[in-house]
Amino acid sequence: MARPELAVVVACTVTLLTGFALKSGPEGGRLHLLCYSDIKTFFVWRGIGEMDFPYVHGGFQNGSLTGSSIEYPVLMGTFMWVTARGVSSAQQYLSVSAALLGIVALGIAWALGRLSGWRALMWALAPGLGLYAFHNWDLLAVGAMVAGLWFWHRGQGHSAAVWFGIGCAFKLFPILLVPPLALDVAKRRGRATGLRVLVLGAVVAIAINLPFAVASPAGWAATYRFHLERGPNIDSIWGLATASWSPERVGTVSTLLTVVTFAAVLAYAASRTRGEAAFPFLGASGALVVAFMLWNKVHSPQYVLWILPFLVLLDVRIWWWFAYGVVDLTLYLSLFLVAAISLEEARPWLWLSVFGRALILAGLMVVFVRAAPASRTAASSTSASTTA
Repeated sequence: MARPELAVVVACTVTLLTGFALKSGPEGGRLHLLCYSDIKTFFVWRGIGEMDFPYVHGGFQNGSLTGSSIEYPVLMGTFMWVTARGVSSAQQYLSVSAALLGIVALGIAWALGRLSGWRALMWALAPGLGLYAFHNWDLLAVGAMVAGLWFWHRGQGHSAAVWFGIGCAFKLFPILLVPPLALDVAKRRGRATGLRVLVLGAVVAIAINLPFAVASPAGWAATYRFHLERGPNIDSIWGLATASWSPERVGTVSTLLTVVTFAAVLAYAASRTRGEAAFPFLGASGALVVAFMLWNKVHSPQYVLWILPFLVLLDVRIWWWFAYGVVDLTLYLSLFLVAAISLEEARPWLWLSVFGRALILAGLMVVFVRAAPASRTAASSTSASTTA
């Protein structure tokens, strides 16, 4: 029988090359924003090639980052800085970054192929992968998350927690998988082991951040002060529906909704573990990530990369993948093509795509928490759990 992971890696390579060609597009004219990439923008606008080492020589003043502070957690900021050494242009910076990010994307493709077989083509052929693999640096956090999922399915809960903690130091969302992981491990191996897994994930994230926080408390904290004070972006539900609200009000309401939804997801997932039933780790984890995306005051389009692995690993109908892809492509064209000509002309399309995406996310949250692992994933994790 053919090994699907090889075909998945090949398909992923084609998608990544297409995405790189898109992000390497013209620097001027109407198509400029259609080829937009944060990677190139940071090199030019933030001068990351000449910047001092991140966080250590920075701060936050008058609503803006200063010095070498970066609005991303420490491992992502360090990656961004290291890959800019010796680079002389935005295109070179994109090429170096894309080469390394592409390796991560291919590693994810291989792992998902091993875990779920042909379903992994939903990662490799996803329009979102082509649009956003090199739009930002989110693949680093997604790679750490998938590494954690790999160790989970092998029954190695402590290793999974370590990777989720590492992922948090790239971007915060992978830490959301630690509580469901702890509940899953507690169900299988006892509450004490589950508690150790919970603590381990948190300790890893703290340990990575600690040297930066000690070296420059203000520079390290600037990242989080920036996000607390920033307003919602135009392609979020808050940026469209509550444009008159202050950032503080948006932050308070979005945080409250997030916490309540998290509690509801975990409570529902726990209610499904009566008797000998296993805790639905994959479904609960996917639902928590979706809830974070749904209510967060900033929703960047590349966040679709966060949920693609769950669409692969859970027994979810493929039409959810198609629906999200269509809405996301509409949003991309509205934001990076129509809005470049006229924001007013783009606004109806932004409303349609942003709230269409929100409805799909709300549906996926329910679908994920109720879904079983896809058949091959379930067989693998069941086998692995017996050896834990």
